[in-house]
Amino acid sequence: MSTTKVAVIVLNYQGEHMLTRCLTSLEATIQEGDTILVVDNGNETVLMDEIATRFPSVDIVVAPDNRGFAAGMNLGIRHLLKNGGADAFWLFNNDAVVLPETLGYMKEAVQSHGVQALYSPIIYPGPGASPWFAGGNLNFLRMRTEHWHSVKSESDPYPTDFLTGCALFIPREALDLLGLLDTRYFLYYEDAEYSLRAKRHGLKRWVVPAAKVYHSEASQGNSSKVYWLVRSGAEFFLRESHGRRYCWVRVYFFFRKLKNWVETRYAPRPLAREVERAYTDVSL
Repeated sequence: MSTTKVAVIVLNYQGEHMLTRCLTSLEATIQEGDTILVVDNGNETVLMDEIATRFPSVDIVVAPDNRGFAAGMNLGIRHLLKNGGADAFWLFNNDAVVLPETLGYMKEAVQSHGVQALYSPIIYPGPGASPWFAGGNLNFLRMRTEHWHSVKSESDPYPTDFLTGCALFIPREALDLLGLLDTRYFLYYEDAEYSLRAKRHGLKRWVVPAAKVYHSEASQGNSSKVYWLVRSGAEFFLRESHGRRYCWVRVYFFFRKLKNWVETRYAPRPLAREVERAYTDVSL
């Protein structure tokens, strides 16, 4: 058994139908010395009372208000650092579940590839399905993150450009180098910024194929999701583009806004107004 002590941080928001299932799976994968922390980002007092009763070993921290994914996870990391810390922090969505052997595979990967790196399991939408995330790219030409949907290696961890925040594994040494998540991103693209920050610091990003997580994507089709995906994505690529990319991204962004303007007035599609509102609210 690995001596690496991992603190799993589950950010809860509207988790009434998901959180119990998530924590049940996590309790089956953690090992001696590991801990689970729930950060309640939704002021869900009744649910937290239920969790405290059903999972007495799980620690709970209540956020004063919902300040988004990055700020909520940072609250959990700070709490753990203040109370003894851990050798690694595993950021985990409350709508995901993990297979029992997964954390052991993650620890083995860290032992093989080092603590100055970031890691992720393969993430599937469900049993028997193709991967939802098996690595990815930051595509500055089209201003989007791209998920790989096929596994590059069945056995050994392999490098990737981008790691999603759904089940992001951060060794303590990597955290010390990179710092906390960027709270300018309320929802989405904080993982893109963290991956890019790791790249600029020379840290590898690894996908661990033996480690598997199922992610139900509970927010799919939600208007709020569309708003934050568009807004956060625009802010990320506009902030992080330099040189020739700077010119290209701004031209591309202009034509995306123009396309949306035409659509909302002459051929409106579902959620086009949410996209327009996101573009309007972009703040650099």
